[in-house]
Amino acid sequence: MKAKYVRCYKKADGNGGVRTVFVYEVNGSADQLAKYKISQGDHFVEDDDSGKALFFTVDFMGDNAELIITAKNNVVQNTEEYDKQASLVAQAGGDLGAEIAKIAAQRLMGVTPVAEVAPVAAPAPAPEA
Repeated sequence: MKAKYVRCYKKADGNGGVRTVFVYEVNGSADQLAKYKISQGDHFVEDDDSGKALFFTVDFMGDNAELIITAKNNVVQNTEEYDKQASLVAQAGGDLGAEIAKIAAQRLMGVTPVAEVAPVAAPAPAPEA
């Protein structure tokens, strides 16, 4: 199932603080949406205007994300791509790992990585004849 960011709002956290809740519109096949509705039970919410199923989380997942239903019937973000990138960063370590992490973060946030180019020194003036 796909999730598309819609909005966020502030909510009391029960400990005297406030937390941000992110709201996503859920899209998928009729079968996926039926399973989603069952998994949410009494907590299932549809948007009043669009009639689309909504997903609520305190973790921002980007503007677009993929949702999966676990074996225990919980709906969570599919973090497979994050997990793969984190593994590459850990394997490389050091400066290489840090550079891989920068590129991975850009890709995961939907930004096309831009190669960094080292500044080129100006050529020395030609000797006068």
